[in-house]
Amino acid sequence: MKIRYALLLLLPLFYACADSNDGVSDLQAQASALAETLSAPHTPANEAFLVSLLRNELGSEPFYLIEYRELRDDEDDTRALLASYERVLSEQLRLVGAYTAFDNVVLQQITNPEGRAWHQVRGIYFPSPQALLDVLQAPAYQQALEGEHAATRQLHAFWLTPEVLRQPVDLQPDKDEFYMANLNQHREQALYPDGTSRGLTGAEADALYTDTMLAEVLPGIGAYPVLGGTYTHLILGSDAAWDTFALVRYPSLPEFLGMVTSPRFQELVVNKGAGLARSSAMRTAAVKALSLAP
Repeated sequence: MKIRYALLLLLPLFYACADSNDGVSDLQAQASALAETLSAPHTPANEAFLVSLLRNELGSEPFYLIEYRELRDDEDDTRALLASYERVLSEQLRLVGAYTAFDNVVLQQITNPEGRAWHQVRGIYFPSPQALLDVLQAPAYQQALEGEHAATRQLHAFWLTPEVLRQPVDLQPDKDEFYMANLNQHREQALYPDGTSRGLTGAEADALYTDTMLAEVLPGIGAYPVLGGTYTHLILGSDAAWDTFALVRYPSLPEFLGMVTSPRFQELVVNKGAGLARSSAMRTAAVKALSLAP
C-alpha cells in the first residue's frame, strides 16, 4: 500500500519532467529549424546562440551585430543581390527600431590570421535581443537572406557588447579619414620577447598598450575609437575565439604611418605583442556617414 501511494505521488513529478523535457526538445527543434533557415553551407548558424535567444536569456540591453563579408567575384550579380537584400533588411530593421550604424569597405588587410579575403565590415544597432529575434523570424527577411548568401563566400557575424561609443565628428567619407577594424584574442599569460610574462595576463599586457594609446598617442594625431567592446556571441561563422572588437577612426594614412613608426608607439606595441595570441586588423573606409548613437 505504501509503495502504491509513493508511486502515485511520483507520477505528477514524472509528467512535469516529461513536459519540461518536451519543452526543451521543442526549443531545440525551433532553434535548429531557424538555424537552417538562416544558414548557407559557408555560414553555419550558431544553434546554441539561437537557443539562448529563444529562451530570452540574453537580457534586454542594446547591442551591435558586427558582420564581416567576403563577396563573390561577379560584381554585377553580387551588387544586385546585395541591393535587394539591403532593401528588405532596412525595412525589417526600421520595424524594430534597429539600423545600420556603419557600413565600411575594406581597403587593406594588415593582419589576417584566417587568410580570408574580407571585403566589407559593418555594424547594425539593435535596441534589444528581442528586436534581433523579430528580424530573424520575419519571413520576408528569411527569403531575402538567400540573396546575401548567394552574393558571399564567407560571413562572420557576432554580437558586440559596447563599452566604447563615440559618434564621429564631421565625417566626410570622401576625405582622407579611414577606420581600422580590429579583432583581438588575448593570451592566457603574456609572452614578452625575453620569454617571460612579467607577471601579467595577456589582457593586462594589452591594456598597458591600449590605455596609453587612448590617453596619449591617439589624441596626438586626432584619432579615436568610435566603437569598441566585448565579442560575446558567435551568430554566423565558425571562429568564436576572439575577445574584443574595436573600430578606430584615423584622420589620414600618412598620420597613421607616422604614428606606427614613432619611437613611442614602438615602445608601447611590445605590450600588445605580448598580450595578443592573434589579431585581425583591416583598414576600411565608410560607404556612408556613421551613425552610432541610438
